Amino acid sequence: MLPSHGRNERRWWLVLVTLIVCLDCLLLIASAFTAYNVRFGSSSVSNMFTPERAQDFRPYFYAKLTLIYVSLSVLICMFMGAYQRRNILHGVVEFQQVLYATGLSSLLTEFASYLSYRHYPIARGWLLLTWLLGTLFVMLGRFAGRRALQACHRIGILVQTALVVGIGREGQILEWHIDRAREEGIRVIGYVDDEAPLGHEVAGGLKVLGHIDDLPGLIRRYQVGQVLVATADVSHEDALRVMQQVLPTPAEFLLAPDLFRTLTTAGHLRRIGGDPLLAVDKMRITGVNALLKNTLDVAGATILLVVTLPVWLVIAIILKISSPGPILARYSALGAGGRPFTALKFRTTRYVQSPDTDDETRDRLRRGLPIRGNPNVTPFGRFLIRFSLDELPQLLNVLVRQMSLVGPYKISPDQISLYGSRHLALFTVRPGITGVCQIHGRGELTIEERSLLDAEYVRTYSIWRDAQIVMSSIPTVLHGRGAY
Repeated sequence: MLPSHGRNERRWWLVLVTLIVCLDCLLLIASAFTAYNVRFGSSSVSNMFTPERAQDFRPYFYAKLTLIYVSLSVLICMFMGAYQRRNILHGVVEFQQVLYATGLSSLLTEFASYLSYRHYPIARGWLLLTWLLGTLFVMLGRFAGRRALQACHRIGILVQTALVVGIGREGQILEWHIDRAREEGIRVIGYVDDEAPLGHEVAGGLKVLGHIDDLPGLIRRYQVGQVLVATADVSHEDALRVMQQVLPTPAEFLLAPDLFRTLTTAGHLRRIGGDPLLAVDKMRITGVNALLKNTLDVAGATILLVVTLPVWLVIAIILKISSPGPILARYSALGAGGRPFTALKFRTTRYVQSPDTDDETRDRLRRGLPIRGNPNVTPFGRFLIRFSLDELPQLLNVLVRQMSLVGPYKISPDQISLYGSRHLALFTVRPGITGVCQIHGRGELTIEERSLLDAEYVRTYSIWRDAQIVMSSIPTVLHGRGAY
């Protein structure tokens, strides 16, 4: 029998929400005090709650406005669902709610001061600073709270248990994604499927715990917080049966369409004729994000090119002396939108293939797949691959906007069939010199693992993720894992 942590987990969440409400209040009060200090001077702060010592009761007046502002902000956050479990500490949505709540509460505070204290007009500078600082302080507090929550998730605190309906390939991929994203605080404890026998082991030691009609009992028994349906593995009728079983329970019902893993990078809901329709986003990185990424690519590639020019010269001389053939090797690759281009690398193989090359090696070479112990790689070529120096010429591809410093693994035309329909998501961005695959095993990854990791990178792109990947690439290159 699997252990159940449902009640303790709910208590932890109640404590967490209480702490966040208290933290929001303290930060909003701090913003009002700071704004008062900036607007009126530090000497008046000590009189803020002592009306008998303050001329015209002004400090006491702003203390009352502070309490109104804090109360309204918390109430608006509460009505907007900012303290609900599905929204709390969840990034962009949470920041939007905080921005809206602090802005609206500032306007309502000014309105309240006009109705109640007409003889004491409110200082607009204080109100503006209070709003700006309150928004900043609360967002920083939520950011720190999110990092703390993710740390708790990694050690098993505040984790929701989940069931996956469907044991096919998409169901297993869904579980694989959830297991990798431990900071999300979801732990899959097993599968539900009508066709497989109870106790049947699916993947990763997880087993089939029951059938669709058993869901209410499973939810109660294991205190399940979420039921995830892999739509590619479940018929429409079975998905409706799952919904029928889950809706009367406390568990959340979630559909996981494989469309997002295979055909697109993101999507949004549109309402046409009252029906919610799923709209597909054609490009993942647009607007300010695209401008910022392009700027960093060009600046970073230029700096690296200048710094590494002596290394280029040394490598070119050694290649020319050690083995016959060109210095640069050219490979066919597909960029954003599936447009073909020629990727550059320092040559690491013999110009003429070794007679020991078997058919399987030739086939992998033709498809651009890495080969452990490739007999065609020269000794110096192994050194270049070991420290990723063979990829330095791709800085030129970055400068002409065929590639990016960080992005998905390059796909050659012969590899499209191996990626299946997932290549469509990867073609919405430019391939990268480094990326999430390079820091998770490089040549040790299968094509499917590579496509899943890259698709996840595209879906969850942020400039901070790029910075994290760049920093993680340094120890990866030094360690040399998967470099062959």
